[in-house]
Amino acid sequence: MKKDTAFLTLRITTSLCNLGGLRFYNQPWDTDGHILRHLNNFVTEYLNVFPARNLSLTFIDSTGRHKCVTEFLQPLPLPEIRLSDTKSMGPSSRSSMPKIHAFDLTDISQMVNLALRYVSLIPTYEVIQTHVVTLRGIELLKVLYGSPLDHTLILASYLIALGIKCYVAIGYGLPRGLSSYVLLKNNGRRIVMASDREKTGFFNKEEYDVSVFDAVNGEKHDIRDVGCPLKTVNFVFDHENIWVNIQSYQDCENLSFDFTKTSNWRTVFDKTTFVLKQTALTTYMYNPPFDVTDLRNNLETKIKEKIQKWRWNVKTVWNRYLSNILRESLTHWEYWSFNTNDVKPAPGDTMKQLMASYKIFGFPINIPYVNTKSVISRVKSTMIHVNDDPYAEFGLAVEVYAYPNNVLSVWIFLASMSRI
Repeated sequence: MKKDTAFLTLRITTSLCNLGGLRFYNQPWDTDGHILRHLNNFVTEYLNVFPARNLSLTFIDSTGRHKCVTEFLQPLPLPEIRLSDTKSMGPSSRSSMPKIHAFDLTDISQMVNLALRYVSLIPTYEVIQTHVVTLRGIELLKVLYGSPLDHTLILASYLIALGIKCYVAIGYGLPRGLSSYVLLKNNGRRIVMASDREKTGFFNKEEYDVSVFDAVNGEKHDIRDVGCPLKTVNFVFDHENIWVNIQSYQDCENLSFDFTKTSNWRTVFDKTTFVLKQTALTTYMYNPPFDVTDLRNNLETKIKEKIQKWRWNVKTVWNRYLSNILRESLTHWEYWSFNTNDVKPAPGDTMKQLMASYKIFGFPINIPYVNTKSVISRVKSTMIHVNDDPYAEFGLAVEVYAYPNNVLSVWIFLASMSRI
């Protein structure tokens, strides 16, 4: 082979959802408009002071144009969700529902949990190569398939509509590398709102606890916690301005998150140069979900067939009594997923009585619905079907909860039981 020979691999796709993600450009190609020129000048000055850092303040939208990151945040109304209205629940599931079916619209913490849960149920994909297109929240609601950055932007858009002072933090995290998270401040147990006035001044000490939300898996972390996936922060932004980190370090354990201190954070826009805020959407852009009873039944049938195929060398016996017990518990698990501050559902009296005579192993799993193949693959990865006891019996429960715009939550509870 000649040394000057080169091979190029091209991947051509017409699917917009495969082009989402996050890519950094030091200088946007399209320099039309005073906003992009201002961003170019800002990035140039910043890299002169911090040459080892990488910074870009634009994303590329679905039309292929560079846009300021603040333009991707638009206040969006939350969908109306009542857990008692989910389409796949039978009479037994409805009777086992907790007494509270609707969410308290005056409880900000509960509304944050609702937004976080709804966004985490939108299917996502991990960015494994360079991508350039970023979706706005309204676009993600139509495509229902996006990158982690797309999920972060729509979650922040929901929280802005609730009047919460929130930011999108861009930095490096584990395990995704270059990542995005929603950042909130808490004053004790109270979430800081946009209408609150933060204390400023030289002698002001930071009194707020800072939390970050992972819009993909719906988890909340204290930014000072060693287990927080976000490790460094390059800059943060909301729908009005951008704050760039000019501190000598970027790790979250040592950073000051008082954005009013100009010695730690430099704002990109001021009174002379600013970006117009995106107007809030007032129309309800959600469609009612379809009936997913057939989907639930098909999933349950397919999973049983696959388990019997995986256990080809031994007979698989399905215990209906155990399956019914597991199915009743899934409704409580779904409700708990919207209120993770509550105590996790515990085995009921019927399950405890059964556990006195049988050794039962299993656990519920919850995933957004993409396709049947992904559900079966997740079930197989649990390895619960691997049981050498020839007298072992199995229980299986599947529930599908449908929410506006056909965002689906799939619960699978597979368990094996053997007599003690």
